[in-house]
Parts: sequence; structure tokens; C-alpha cells
Amino acid sequence: MENFVVTALLAAIAGLAGLVIGRFWDSRSESARWRRDLRVRSYEDVAKEFYHHRALIQGCSALPVDSSEKEKAVRVLSEHHAVWNQQLTALWIHGSESAATTAYSLDHEMSALRRTAIREQIPFSSWHLRREPVQQAFDDYLDAVRADLSLPALQVLRSNSPDRIS
Repeated sequence: MENFVVTALLAAIAGLAGLVIGRFWDSRSESARWRRDLRVRSYEDVAKEFYHHRALIQGCSALPVDSSEKEKAVRVLSEHHAVWNQQLTALWIHGSESAATTAYSLDHEMSALRRTAIREQIPFSSWHLRREPVQQAFDDYLDAVRADLSLPALQVLRSNSPDRIS
């Protein structure tokens, strides 16, 4: 009988220890998944916002300088720039060093294109040439994000780049 009690007591202690260890492990795994989800969401948000922000820049660039339409477009672009900065900030908080570095370069190229779009009228026929440095920076950003997420590089990004400017 005494052997039975000792065995039952050891089994109960082992069961409790298993529960405690399992719960600890789950909380660590859940925390890691949560951090990864934040990182992925920040990467996706920057990518989505890139296209929206670039479209606003293109719209502004198509308008004649010193026109009321250009002034309105510049105002909208300036207001929207805060949204772009919010997405970048989230990435800088949650993203990897390589993704943050390429996002910084992308922001630099976007700012240069934005300044040009405000100062000049860019004809639609030459827009694709003027935006190419921004597009190359975005391709670099996507490469860094995919590497951070352990995904293979997309060869189509680089192989189609001549098509974008021809």
C-alpha cells in the first residue's frame, strides 16, 4: 500500500511539473509568434503604403507647377506623408536590421521623388523612368523582408526591371 501511495504521489508531481513546464513553453512560443506577427504586419503595411504613397506622388507630379490643383495635391501628399512615416516607424520598431536599413533607403528615394514631384511637372511618358530608383529601392526592401522571413528571393523582381523602363 505504501508503494502505491509513493507511486501515485510521484505521478501527481510529474503531472504538475509537466503542466507547469508546458504552460511556460506555450507562453514563450506564443510570445515569439506574437512578435513575428507584428514584424510581418509591419512589413506588409510598409509595402501597401508604398503603392498608395507613390500613387499620390505620381498624381502630384502630373499637375502643372503653380496651379491650384498642384497646391491641393501637395497638401494631400503632405498630410499623407504622416501615414507613410507611421508605417516606417512600426517597421523600425518591429523589423529586422536589414529590413529597417532598406526601408530607410526606400524612404530616402521616396522623399527625393516627392520633392521632384512638387517642384516639377513630370509627363506621364517619363514617369516610369523617374520612379525607377524608388522601384529599385522597393525591390531591395522586398528582398530584405523575404530574407528575414526565410523565404527565397523573387527573381521576377530583378528580371522584370528592364521591362519597367523600356
